[in-house]
Amino acid sequence: METFQIIFNGLMVLFALVTTLFVILQHKLEKTKIKIDVYPKRLQIYDAITKYISIVIILSSPNNEILMNFIKETKHAKFLFKRKDEILHYLKELYTKGLNLEYKISELKQIDQGQRIIKDEDERNEIINEISQLRQWFIKQNEIVDKKFSKYIKIEK
Repeated sequence: METFQIIFNGLMVLFALVTTLFVILQHKLEKTKIKIDVYPKRLQIYDAITKYISIVIILSSPNNEILMNFIKETKHAKFLFKRKDEILHYLKELYTKGLNLEYKISELKQIDQGQRIIKDEDERNEIINEISQLRQWFIKQNEIVDKKFSKYIKIEK
């Protein structure tokens, strides 16, 4: 009877180990499934960003429609990336820089059309310089966006 009890206890320990291993593997599988499920959605955010950057570069200025489309196409990012991730901050930065560029171009047009009076030519040149810097910033984003997103959309073994 004692031998039976030892075998029974050994089988119970083995069963507990197998069950624990199963739970661990199930947890890993679930994490992998979540990553697979969010991948296409993260890719959509990446595509929206690269499209926005390209449009701003091609048109040299975003208009309100482009800015609104960018917000609409990236609004779910807050559910796909953690707050501590740089992506949410980057989206806000892209929008803000686009808005600033649109504003500065509008400001320059008002000056050139005589709708806004400036103190001197230096003020106009400062606005032109700011526009140029913002455009250069957007051009650099073509490379930067890939670096920022690589850990989210890169497929590894």
